[in-house]
Amino acid sequence: MRPGTRLVDEDAYDDRPGGPAADRPARRRIDLLARGAAVRSGGRPAGADRNALVEAARWLADRPTFTGTATELLVALGRLDNLDEIADTVTCRPGLAVGVADLVDARRQALRDRLDPTVLIATVGRSAGRGDLAGGLLAVALVRHGAGFGWPGPWRDLLLDLRRHPDLDVREQAFGIDMS
Repeated sequence: MRPGTRLVDEDAYDDRPGGPAADRPARRRIDLLARGAAVRSGGRPAGADRNALVEAARWLADRPTFTGTATELLVALGRLDNLDEIADTVTCRPGLAVGVADLVDARRQALRDRLDPTVLIATVGRSAGRGDLAGGLLAVALVRHGAGFGWPGPWRDLLLDLRRHPDLDVREQAFGIDMS
């Protein structure tokens, strides 16, 4: 039996309305475990093996009522190298995609000194090139990194491309970034 299966099953069969004493205790435990795993992972060296945690997050992402918890963990575990997978996970969940983009922006800021601009430029282009809301929002979150370089050509071009993105919400977010 996969760790966490019991808690997910417990939550699935919890038909009590909840209340101040105990509102979905299995769900709360899963959220706590995911947050703890993210914190513990953050304290480990960049090259540390996170495969078991990533696999657990992927498994949890397949449970629709836990996709938010799972994507939060995937963002925390990655080094912005797993954004295609994250975008795929939230592509049919626009509200969740917006929240995940905020998490990616925070992750970008936390990793800013360790990011390779060339790799990040390619990641932004790939995410934007998906043409969907999820990929576009993640690209907008990452393209903000261009401000730290004074918006040189590649960064400026990516932002201008995002301002022509097929999704109107992505375009609006891109227009909200000031290059001056």
